[in-house]
Amino acid sequence: MFIHGGESVRRFSIIIFVFFLLIGICSAQEDLTLEKSILIAFEKSPVMLKARADIVAAEGQVGQAVAGFLPHLSLNANVGKTYSAPMTVEMTLMGTPSVFTYGVDEQADMANYSASLTQSLFTGGRLSSGLAMAKKGLRVAVEEFKKVSHNVKFSVIKAYYDVLKAKKFVKLSRESVDMANSHLSHAKALKNVGMSTRAETLRDEVQVANAEIALSKAKQGFEIAKNYFNNILGRDLNSSVELAEVEFKSESEYVPLYEYEDILKIAYEERPDWKQYILANKISEDEVGMVRSDLWPMLSLVGQYDIGSTKYESFKSDQRTWTAMVSGSWNIFDGSATWNRIKEANAKLEANRANEIEIKKGIALEVKDANFAISSSLENIKGTQKALELAGENLKIADLRYKSGVGTNLEMIDAQVAVTRARIEHLQSEHDLQIAKAKINKVIGRDIY
Repeated sequence: MFIHGGESVRRFSIIIFVFFLLIGICSAQEDLTLEKSILIAFEKSPVMLKARADIVAAEGQVGQAVAGFLPHLSLNANVGKTYSAPMTVEMTLMGTPSVFTYGVDEQADMANYSASLTQSLFTGGRLSSGLAMAKKGLRVAVEEFKKVSHNVKFSVIKAYYDVLKAKKFVKLSRESVDMANSHLSHAKALKNVGMSTRAETLRDEVQVANAEIALSKAKQGFEIAKNYFNNILGRDLNSSVELAEVEFKSESEYVPLYEYEDILKIAYEERPDWKQYILANKISEDEVGMVRSDLWPMLSLVGQYDIGSTKYESFKSDQRTWTAMVSGSWNIFDGSATWNRIKEANAKLEANRANEIEIKKGIALEVKDANFAISSSLENIKGTQKALELAGENLKIADLRYKSGVGTNLEMIDAQVAVTRARIEHLQSEHDLQIAKAKINKVIGRDIY
């Protein structure tokens, strides 16, 4: 029974192992979605890791600032042996020298214990200013994390759609090669029966060569796009890139257009770097307060308790002492160094405030450009869609004319080139719309598309 049970367990273990192995294989072969790609980048991107570490460091600074308000308690202990040679004193009394010896000529066991307590009472605002600066520094680190997240997300979206675009370019280029080869075969057939010339066949051969060159360039662009995508996600550059197909859906989906003033208002409310600028000004104000604290006296409550004992074989001595006092210090004159530090801190504050107009103008320009990119992309999609439809109709007419012997070979080649160009331009306009939507989300600091 035991052997049979062990065999069953082994078989069951093998089945479970194979099951999870298949799951792993399927998961490894699963196409990456845009959402999963963003999550991978958030997890592995070096800039994201640094931003998270900066938040932890800022939290540590806040903790240090809070510690300044709390009492500081320390304990000290010394245990061991001590020896001091007896002291000899020689004196002459009544003309007769005498020698006197003081002390014990032996080792002693020694132990000393002490506890000290220090509590700040008044620092002229230094502690409160330091805590305020640390808290604002933490908020700056949080906003930096948000800014980095927006940047990484935009980079992933752009890289993702660049790969899809490059893949579609390869597909379109292959179709162009197939179309050119088909036309070349037809031209050769006509030449064989005396209905076409060698010049027309040469034109088709040139068209095939050009299409193959375009296909080669498209493949190169596809490989470059995949390498950039892997780099953005923090993956090995040789990792396989299999992305879930995403239709741009620019023709069917409704893309809302926002007023410039409305999204600019959102940017001033949500954009991380603008919040960081506001916080930087407030930190400068706290820094002025911290420097001004040097003009005031510093007061602390200090307490100490000591226990000491020295033990010889013949006797033992113990000592207990305690101290409680208020300690204060006041820097009355330091050669005007403090006043010059205050001057420096105020000047830095004014310099930060002076940048406000330029920073707001820069944000406004980015928002305006990003918003314009949305509307212009939509217009381009409509134009390229119309051009693609007309090029398709023209190709049908040219093909019909050529096959019926009315049209020329040159007309047919021009029609094919026009269709290929229209497809590429339409694909590019659809790609530009997706990037424009991601860009405006990044610029204003909130997802509105």
